[in-house]
Amino acid sequence: MLPYAIDDKLTPEVFCFDPELIVEVTSVCDLNCPGCYSPTLRTTEKPEITFAQYPDMFMLPRTLAQALFSLHPAPRRLSLRGGEPSRHPLLEQDEIRLKRILS
Repeated sequence: MLPYAIDDKLTPEVFCFDPELIVEVTSVCDLNCPGCYSPTLRTTEKPEITFAQYPDMFMLPRTLAQALFSLHPAPRRLSLRGGEPSRHPLLEQDEIRLKRILS
C-alpha cells in the first residue's frame, strides 16, 4: 500500500489499486469515456462478431494462460484491461483455468 498524508500524518491508503500484473487483453471497447487515453476500436457490435472481424485485437486465452504459467512465482493478483475486457468473448470460458494458474 502507498502512504498518503492527511494532517501531516502518513496514513495507509485504504482503496489502493495495487495489482501485481496488468494485462491488456483487448483493444475493443463499447464505451466513449471522456478523457480516455486508450487507442481502441469503439464498437457496440456483439463481441463475437467483433472477434470474427478483428481477431488480432484480442489476446487468445491460451496465450494469456501460457504467459501466466511461465511466470515464477505466479502473480497473486491480475488486472485485465483493454479497451474493455468484458468485450472479450472468450475470456469467460477460460476463467476457471486462469483461476487455477493464479492460485
